[in-house]
Amino acid sequence: TYVINATPIVFENYSPTVLIEHFLEIFKGTEGDIKKDAREKIAKSLSQAAAIDYESNMTAIEMKSVIDNLFACQVPNYSPSGKSIIQILNMDEIEKRF
Repeated sequence: TYVINATPIVFENYSPTVLIEHFLEIFKGTEGDIKKDAREKIAKSLSQAAAIDYESNMTAIEMKSVIDNLFACQVPNYSPSGKSIIQILNMDEIEKRF
């Protein structure tokens, strides 16, 4: 049984029930020592559960906010799971790709 008294403002557009269900599924699927890495796993699981869906439509203000928050991160180039988010390419690299 869960009792949700409040949620962070960043989750205001999400159903708390769906968010908790996604969080638990993601958290169960993470590897490693749960006690040792609990805070990091909880943060990663919550961020994945609350991630913006690819199919969602965003306003220009929301898109700017996402980009601003991305570049405010310590490591903006990679997601918590290690996937590349953004790369800066010089002209030689661009030419090689085409």
